[in-house]
Amino acid sequence: MHIFSTDEFMDVWVYVVLKAAIPNLASSVALLKRYSNPGLAFSEAGYYLASVEFATQYILRMNEQDFTSNEGK
Repeated sequence: MHIFSTDEFMDVWVYVVLKAAIPNLASSVALLKRYSNPGLAFSEAGYYLASVEFATQYILRMNEQDFTSNEGK
């Protein structure tokens, strides 16, 4: 049985955030980050917020080349 690391799970976070189609995603994440309890940063809730923040930043930085096929290589 393969146990996934956090890095391997990040692709899942990107997929889930994309499929969720959250309106105003970037501003929603910024609001959560700004007003969340700093004492929870190293808790399970903090992990989830950091993961969604990562996925959001990744999505914002994607471009058309990320979706093109590598045919012929």
